[in-house]
Amino acid sequence: PGNLNELLPGGSSALAPKAAKAPAPAKAAPPPVAAATLAAPTPAPQTRPGAARNDDRKQSAQQRSQAAAQTRPLRVEVQQIDARMEKLAAEKAELEASMATGKLGGTEIADAGRRLAHVGAEVAKLEERWLELNEKIEALQSGA
Repeated sequence: PGNLNELLPGGSSALAPKAAKAPAPAKAAPPPVAAATLAAPTPAPQTRPGAARNDDRKQSAQQRSQAAAQTRPLRVEVQQIDARMEKLAAEKAELEASMATGKLGGTEIADAGRRLAHVGAEVAKLEERWLELNEKIEALQSGA
């Protein structure tokens, strides 16, 4: 067969007006990109992906260690206060029990009363110090 224009009625002139009215052909697809370009990995960052997380963990552990070192003497003192308060509570109970028996003489009752007052005052001071120390410990731990 011959040319397409020869087969159509009206020849090539019949197509000419339609060709002018026809929309412009769609842009051709961009040329294919080489497979190597598509498969090329993005450059790796300077640090490993888990490195930042490891650094954060190390820093956090270091801060906890520093907080523990700062609070250690305070915690030791709190333990000493707790032990002393237990002894004072036992002494107070003993003094109160001996006073309640009614077997003590006048001077013994007075001595026991004075000692009971001293125990109460010491317990109050120790409780105050205990609260102060625990507030410091809490502040140091929350700051870490």
